Amino acid sequence: MPERSHTAYGIVARMLFSGVRKEQFAAYLDKLRNAGFQLRGAVYYSAEAGQAAAQQRAKSGDYDAVIATKDTRNLTITVPSGDGRVTFDLDGLTQAESDALDAVSVPSA
Repeated sequence: MPERSHTAYGIVARMLFSGVRKEQFAAYLDKLRNAGFQLRGAVYYSAEAGQAAAQQRAKSGDYDAVIATKDTRNLTITVPSGDGRVTFDLDGLTQAESDALDAVSVPSA
């Protein structure tokens, strides 16, 4: 079951997946683009690492997350790590949409 919180923009659902391959991730991003989402990369950095290093990573396409937006939806997806772990944070859900997430059966694999 997704983890949820409420914000001024609606309900936020967080879902965690592991074993996501880079090819699957890229295909999912293509589906989002085709569905009309605008995509942009995000690079996270600390004061120690510095903004310049983060900007260099961004120039080379080395992102920590992809942010997809469309209408009231804001989906932040972390790029798969070494174990294929991906976090989806979907912001802007209505109560009905949030309730519908509970109706979806999640495969065990």
